[in-house]
Amino acid sequence: MAIRSLLKLPVVGYESEAAFLNDLDAMLVIAKGQPGFISVQIWKSHTDTDPLVYMVESEWEEKADMAGMEHQADHEKIMDKYPLAKTITHDRLVRWEAPA
Repeated sequence: MAIRSLLKLPVVGYESEAAFLNDLDAMLVIAKGQPGFISVQIWKSHTDTDPLVYMVESEWEEKADMAGMEHQADHEKIMDKYPLAKTITHDRLVRWEAPA
């Protein structure tokens, strides 16, 4: 059964939203090349605007696959630039499935 990761990412510590999105795009390329990656969806909040907030939902075959992504060297390098990297909320410890 797949596991989902939901990350709420305020756009802070970047000179622009475009710079934030460049890093986000780089992380998506890394994720898509990792074992166990299934899918990703990204949403931009229309109510949280100061700062802007993005929600990233990724789906992985196993929790270990997701953890492997988090500890991948290029991912860590990008996250080291993000000032909230150590404090973002990870709502991912529950396995989700669509109702029948």
